[in-house]
Amino acid sequence: MTCNRWADDDGLDCYLECRDHQVRTEFDCAADRLMSIPPSKPLPSSRSVWLAIFGGCIVVDALVVLGVVSIVEWLGAR
Repeated sequence: MTCNRWADDDGLDCYLECRDHQVRTEFDCAADRLMSIPPSKPLPSSRSVWLAIFGGCIVVDALVVLGVVSIVEWLGAR
C-alpha cells in the first residue's frame, strides 16, 4: 500500500493504519542502527594526558586574567 491518499472515511482509516505502520517500521530501523553503534571508549588514564589537560586549563585561565586586566586598564585610562 502506498499511503498516498484516501477517498472516504474507510480510506482514511486505512491510510492512517498504513502511515502508523510506516512510522513504526522507520523508528525500529533507526533504533536498530543506533544500537549497532559501538560504545565510545573511556578517556585514557595516563598521567601525561591529565597533565596536558591541566596545563591547558592554566593557559586558558591566564588568558582570561590578562583579558580582564587589560579591560580594567582600558576603562581606567578613559
